[in-house]
Parts: sequence; C-alpha cells; structure tokens
Amino acid sequence: MIRPLGAASVTVVIVALASACSLERSLPTAEPAPEAAREPVRKARRTNALVTVVDGDTHRRVRGARVVIGRRADYANTRGLAAVGLARRTSLEVRVSKPGYLARTVRMPFGRRNRVTVRLYQPALQWTMFGANARRTSAHVGIRLRPPFRVAWSQGIGSLVEFPAVVSEGVAYIGNFQGHIYALRMRDGKIVWRYQPAGSKMASSPAVVGRDVVVHGMDGLVRVLDRRNGRLRWTYRVGSPIESSPVVVGGVDFFGAWDGRVYALDLTRRKLRWTYPGGYKITSSAAVSGGTLYIGDYGGRLLAIGTRSGRLRFAGTVDGRVYGTPA
Repeated sequence: MIRPLGAASVTVVIVALASACSLERSLPTAEPAPEAAREPVRKARRTNALVTVVDGDTHRRVRGARVVIGRRADYANTRGLAAVGLARRTSLEVRVSKPGYLARTVRMPFGRRNRVTVRLYQPALQWTMFGANARRTSAHVGIRLRPPFRVAWSQGIGSLVEFPAVVSEGVAYIGNFQGHIYALRMRDGKIVWRYQPAGSKMASSPAVVGRDVVVHGMDGLVRVLDRRNGRLRWTYRVGSPIESSPVVVGGVDFFGAWDGRVYALDLTRRKLRWTYPGGYKITSSAAVSGGTLYIGDYGGRLLAIGTRSGRLRFAGTVDGRVYGTPA
C-alpha cells in the first residue's frame, strides 16, 4: 500500500535541493592555468673596437688611416678614431695603413678592452743607419727639433757607448763596447730586448733594414737579428775586425774591415757579391751616392768603388790616414 508523502517530506526534499544549488553557486569556478610568459629573443650585440691612430713621432692624431680587423675595416675620423665591429672578443691582429706612413700590424687584447691606440711612423722621420742616410749627411730634413734640448729619460746599458743609436718606429737600437745590442723604447727608455753575444766587441752603429737589425762586430762577424725580439737570425764571417757601420742599399750591406778589404754582402742571398782588396786597414764607414761607394783607409786614400761591379773608379789621397766617414 502506497502512502502519500506528507508535507514534511516534501519540505525536506526541497530544502536539500536548494542547499545543493546554493553550494554549487558558492564554489569558485576553476580557471585555466595561464601560459608561461615568453621572453623576447635578443640578438647578440656587436661590440666595436675603437682604434685611435697616432703619429708615433709627432704624437698627432692621424686622420684617414685605414684600420682593418679580420674582414671588417674603417677609416680614422678627424680625431684619428676608427670603429670596427668585432666578431668576437679576443686577441686580434689590427692592420693600419696610410699613404706616407709605414704600414703596421699589431696584435691587440680585445678580450680585455675595446679601446686601443696604434702608432704609425713616417719613413721620412726615421734614422735607420749611422749618418741618417746612405750618403752619411747626418742631417735629417724631416726632423725639426731645435735647441734648447732637455733630457727626457736615460738608460744604462752596461758599458762604453762609442757610436750613436739608430731609431726606427719608436725604438732605438744601440750597441756597447762589449758587443751587446739593446732595443730601447723611445717613449720612456724601457728595454724592449737585449742581445748579448759572448766574446764580442763593437765599435760601430747597427742598422735597421726592414724586420732586421744588422750588426758588425770586432770579432769579424756580421750578425743579423730579428728586430722584434733580438733573436739571432744568421751570421756571416769575414775573419777580420769590422769597425765600419753598415750602409745598406738595395739589400746589400757595404763595409770595410781591418784586413783592408771592402765588402758587399747580399743580405737576401746571404753571400758576398764582391770584395775589393784595398790593401790598407779600414775603420771608416762607407757612404753611397749615385751608384758609387766612398770609403777611406789608413793609406791616406779615399776610394770610389762602383756598387754593382766592385771596381775602383778613382782614388784620391789626403795628408794622413782616414779614420772617419766620408759624406
């Protein structure tokens, strides 16, 4: 027998449904999780090498110099500054050139800094051999220093210095009586390198020829050093003391020796082109002009010899031996 529900039962059911609906409305609605924010992709930033080009002798900025690093290049502006993009921050070679200057390649530490200075030098301002040039004029029209002079720095090199230094690209090269050769930085006198052969003596100036330093010794040796580090590259023995300072023309070193001979040593082929047997002791350095070599000897003569043939063109006499250098 089915009994009809009472009013109380209906009330309970309605209250339960109402409570369920109220609970459903009170629960927070689940929202979808937000997507992770994407960072913008940044392009690698290129660093510029800032290269200041300066005249190493006059200390003036060099406008228009071409600066090359790898495959990238720029020209120095009115302030001598060039900006060249770097592919990577590391030690790299910098090549700098401008008409009227000696081209230069140096390695710079771009891994530590991006601002560097490169010094260029004018050939007209270099003093690469005794007497300034092959004619031994001891006068350099490009150098305009005038008195009064002052001492900028001094540097001891251990022994008597009889002959003057030669200068090229900011470095002075000089020898002492013991035959030791020093390379000194012109800016501050700091020793760049030294070469100290055993048992040698020296009574002449060296000469700078390209990347070499040519040295004559009283032990009868011609030594050719690497200008960058002072290492001995090769030697040639003539067997007699050499007081003549080198004069190099067309890759040939001309000099006299105590044995009375005049020598023409080919520095490229590393052998003699010719010798001239003068017969009297020679301490004089040679001067070269117009294809003729001029040198004095202890016989009181001035010899004029063809630089190509090694033949005597004429000989003049003076009243007494010739110790010094003609010009």
